[in-house]
Amino acid sequence: MWDFELLFEKSKLYARKGLDHNEPDSSEVPLWCILSLELLARAALAKKNVALLADPSSGDNILYACGFPGKKAPKSIPGKTVFHRCVVICEGFTERDYNLCLEWLNWRNEELHTGALPLEQLKTGDWLAEFYRVAGILLAYIGQSFETFLGQENAKVAEEMRSSLSDQKRNEAYALISEKKKDFNALCIDEKLSKIKLANELRAGDWKVRARAKDINCPACEGSAVVLGSHVRSTQPQDDEGELVQRDVWLPVKLLCYSCGLQLTEHAQLHGIGEGHQFSTTDYLDPKEYYQIEFDPADYYEPDYGND
Repeated sequence: MWDFELLFEKSKLYARKGLDHNEPDSSEVPLWCILSLELLARAALAKKNVALLADPSSGDNILYACGFPGKKAPKSIPGKTVFHRCVVICEGFTERDYNLCLEWLNWRNEELHTGALPLEQLKTGDWLAEFYRVAGILLAYIGQSFETFLGQENAKVAEEMRSSLSDQKRNEAYALISEKKKDFNALCIDEKLSKIKLANELRAGDWKVRARAKDINCPACEGSAVVLGSHVRSTQPQDDEGELVQRDVWLPVKLLCYSCGLQLTEHAQLHGIGEGHQFSTTDYLDPKEYYQIEFDPADYYEPDYGND
């Protein structure tokens, strides 16, 4: 019940259920990840001593943790106590981390036990980088890596999103925006309108970025801009009204404005200005090409002549 390996494996399972979801902004993503983080914290305490997970209100729980099963099912400490003990036990886990985890536990409780929908409006940029940071502290304590915990693809994203919490990168991004905004505002109204019109045409014709980008308004001039993504994963193709559809999930890594020329070239800069949310695009696949079908199914179609 309080075995380290069992808790860690279950934490891995829940994390991947969330992070491998077809829609990056689904409310299921933070729900599974919050559940995973609590299990990871429990695994960290179990690594030190399983008795740390036993509810001290009854001696039977302590006895169970020490290998003496009783007649009643043992009771665990609540999530709040788990994270409080991590402050004491796990190096690098601070009071700030404890308060952040309590906030996430409150989200989970509201989602599961009330009519409120606190996770519905969340985007990955609102919480995922901090989740990776806190999970990284617990993983370091138990001697595990992100790759072991999340798999290779998600581990790369985790490392990049953790680095996005840098104040320096946020300041760099706002300095670049301020500079471009100043230059654009110095133009006369006709020049501004001309640039915005040209930007819309350039964006519409830029097919090279369409498959891996989303449209936004430029934070400097409010003209036509795009956020380009680095590929995170692709979902399994599914039938959608006769079309073979695959969803591709992207991590924002570059902002390009066709109007004022603003460019942000790191995920950390995009996260700093609130554009670090993962996004998805839809890819319509050719079934013959995807499944490497070398014949035409029509050649094997026999028309129904009816019963004579």
